[in-house]
Amino acid sequence: MRRPELLVSAQNLDQLKTAAKAGADAVSFGGGPFAPRAFSYAETAEGIASAHCCGVKAYIDMGLLAHNGDLQEVEAHLCRLKEQGPDALILSDPGVFAMAKRICPKIPIHIGEQANSVNYGAFLFWHRQGAARAAVAADLPLEDINEIRRRIPGGMEIEAFVHGARRIFQSGRRLIASCRKGRGEAEGLLPVGWGYSIVEETRPNEPMPVFEDERGTYFFGSGDFCRLDDLRKLAQAGVDSVRIEGACKELSSLMAVTETCRAALDGLL
Repeated sequence: MRRPELLVSAQNLDQLKTAAKAGADAVSFGGGPFAPRAFSYAETAEGIASAHCCGVKAYIDMGLLAHNGDLQEVEAHLCRLKEQGPDALILSDPGVFAMAKRICPKIPIHIGEQANSVNYGAFLFWHRQGAARAAVAADLPLEDINEIRRRIPGGMEIEAFVHGARRIFQSGRRLIASCRKGRGEAEGLLPVGWGYSIVEETRPNEPMPVFEDERGTYFFGSGDFCRLDDLRKLAQAGVDSVRIEGACKELSSLMAVTETCRAALDGLL
C-alpha cells in the first residue's frame, strides 16, 4: 500500500501558503482567466515559486470547457504557463488537452473531476491520450474505484476527493453553478458555502428556508463532503492522490483539515 499524495486546492496565495505549511504535498490553483478561482499571471508565478520553496508541488487548474472564442486566449495562456514551470496542468476539455500536449509537452496533464470519470473505460481513454492522472467523480463508491484500479495500467494515477465545501453535485457536475452562469462553475464564482431558500413560482414573496439539523439538510443535500474516514480504504484501493477543497474555507479551517488529513495519512504506514 502506498501513501497517497495530499493535494489541497486554494483560491488565493494565503490559502496556498497555509496549505503548504499545514502538510500538503501539492497545491492546485487557477492560473490566468481559465479557472474557477483564477490567480493573475504574477500571482501564478508567485504561487508556483512559493510552493516549490516549501517542497510542495504546484498544479495549475484550467478546468473550463472552452468555447470557440476562447481558444486563441487559451493558447496564449498555455504559452505563458510553459515558461512558469508548474508541476502539472489540471484539465477537463479534450480540445484544451490536445492544445496543452502540443504547447507544453513536458508538463504532465491531470484530468479534473469535471471530466466526470466514473468508469475504467474513461481512465483507459485518458491514459491512451497521454494523461498522467484522472480524478474520479466525488460520489463514486469505493468498489468502483477498486475496479478502476484493477483494470488500468499501474502508471495511471487516480485522484479522489475527500473533503470539501458545500456543493450540490452529481458525479462532478455542479448544477447550480452551471444554471447560474449559463456555462459552468469553472468560469465563475462557486455557489458553495452559501445559504439557500426555495421560492415557488406562483408565490415569489414567500421564500422557504433551507436549513440543516442533526438529521441532515432539507431540500438540498449540500452538506460538507467528507471522506476522511475512508483514507485507509482509498489507499488500499490504489488511490494516488486525495484532494481537499480549500477554496471556500477560512484559513484556520483549512489548516485544521489539512493537518488532520496529513496526520491520518502519515499514520497509514
